[in-house]
Amino acid sequence: MTPTLLEKNAPEPDPVDEAITALTAAARGQRIIGAGTANEHSVPTNFAGTLSRILASVAANVGGIEALLQGRPESWEADYVCQLLRSTVGENEEYGTAEGFVDSWG
Repeated sequence: MTPTLLEKNAPEPDPVDEAITALTAAARGQRIIGAGTANEHSVPTNFAGTLSRILASVAANVGGIEALLQGRPESWEADYVCQLLRSTVGENEEYGTAEGFVDSWG
């Protein structure tokens, strides 16, 4: 099937906008505590932990922390991201798999 003129001129999806949408959905998420018990209830997701895992996965996918931050490595933002990632994966950058950080704490 030949694409229409509208389809040909459609802008490519912006990965930053898609990431914002995905992260917002993750931040609004809930998790179940005490599933299957009389004390079962939902609480907000651990977004800080989720974001740490996401950043660690991205760093693993692009070749490590240094590769992730190469666009502006001396910025204050890079410094904080580096601190967060070093706390998450350690000084030796132990990611677990090439696909991303393995969540060892559930």
